[in-house]
Amino acid sequence: MYRFWYGFVKEKYGDKTRLGYMDTDSFIYHVETEDIYKDMAERPDLFDLNDTKTIGLFKDETPGNVITESYHIRAKSYHYVLADKSTKSKHKGVSKKGMSDMAKDTYFPSLGGTLLDDTVEKDEIFDPMTQVYRDCLFENNIFYAKNVGMRTKNHVISLIESEKKALSQSIQNAGFGQMVYPPYHSDTGIFKYIKNFLSVVQVMKQQKNSYRDQITRNIRII
Repeated sequence: MYRFWYGFVKEKYGDKTRLGYMDTDSFIYHVETEDIYKDMAERPDLFDLNDTKTIGLFKDETPGNVITESYHIRAKSYHYVLADKSTKSKHKGVSKKGMSDMAKDTYFPSLGGTLLDDTVEKDEIFDPMTQVYRDCLFENNIFYAKNVGMRTKNHVISLIESEKKALSQSIQNAGFGQMVYPPYHSDTGIFKYIKNFLSVVQVMKQQKNSYRDQITRNIRII
């Protein structure tokens, strides 16, 4: 993934590209170019434009439908709007219905309801989910959503409704530090590390050292 970004995208487009979101096997990035599809077609070793499902190649998730807006909050949490006004969201840990109900309740609270006689143009329709991501990203708003799921305890199956923090800019268990990029990139940059993970690793190292010291003492006693 890093080799693709720095070895191809940044090398080809330079300052005309910006990374928006990155996962283990996908990118969302902005590019200023005359024809992005022509650029991808020139590199069949990197892109699969025919969706042949070839392992190791990138494909366009929105073929022929350009992304016009894109909001990235955190890992597994993003939302984008396409040229045809359709949208796609990813919010891991919260159900689609829970997010949809939360968005509607936030921006369309009890309107009382009258039927519209005139049709509304599609580009004038207000999308509450898009506004949720906008307000979270730019206004630092925190949103909570109801989640319904099955729980089993003592062989008793129950239907539980809970309220979860659905969207928030802050990540309680993360911090920031500085590291050197892989050898093929000479710059340094910011990386994110998980404090909880580091604390677990530290405890494991302490236990390992304690165990090693104990074995050493036993060997000396013998």
